[in-house]
Amino acid sequence: MVVRLLNKRYVEDLRDEPFDIFELERYDITQIEKHLVSLLFQTGYLTITTKLDEDHFLLNYPNKEVRDSFNYFRVAECV
Repeated sequence: MVVRLLNKRYVEDLRDEPFDIFELERYDITQIEKHLVSLLFQTGYLTITTKLDEDHFLLNYPNKEVRDSFNYFRVAECV
C-alpha cells in the first residue's frame, strides 16, 4: 500500500520541499495518504538533511540503500 501511495506522490521531489516540524510529528492512520511523509519520517525511511529555520526542514532518504530499495519497489509496482 505504501508503494502505491509513493507512486502517487514522487518522493524524490521531497528533497526540495520544506516540511514543518509540526507536520512531521503528526500521524493519523485513517488519513495515511495525507500523512505519508510523516509516516516515512517517523519510521526512519526519510531523514532531516537541512534545517532551514527553527520549524522547517528538508528531507531525503537516509542512505543509498533505502533510496534504491524504494525505487526498486516503486518500479515493480508499475510493471
